[in-house]
Amino acid sequence: MYWTFKKNQRLYINFQNYQKKNFLFLSHGFFLKYFEKKKSIKKKKSIKMLLARYIRKLYLLIKFKHTIFFIKKIPTYLLEIINILNTPIIHKFLNPFSETIIEEPNAKKNIFNINYFIFFKNIDFSNNKIRQKGRIKRKVTRKMILENSIID
Repeated sequence: MYWTFKKNQRLYINFQNYQKKNFLFLSHGFFLKYFEKKKSIKKKKSIKMLLARYIRKLYLLIKFKHTIFFIKKIPTYLLEIINILNTPIIHKFLNPFSETIIEEPNAKKNIFNINYFIFFKNIDFSNNKIRQKGRIKRKVTRKMILENSIID
């Protein structure tokens, strides 16, 4: 499963197999038509949590056992999304495949195992970079080294 967090805080989710065949694509626009046509809701935390609940229902219906998360860019609300993925759904819902009602309050909390988190294009927050000097300062230091060099 690929999770892509864009700069404008939008979340895109792809369900793929090992051959990178895409089975399902989810984004904010999937749920936007059920709201009051406000585009500002695309950047809200609530729509991301709604996507996580939807993914939980998909996991219940399809019965995945193991997943690998490929996360691109900087993840926002990642811990909350994973927490919602692991909490049971309170209300009942209909299974479209077998026409049965699924109720999950007494089910175990984790329905799937997350094997790996693989991060792509994330930002290093440590201060490992050395600030470079400007052209004039490099020139001055070069002259100082040449003038003050002592021949052995």
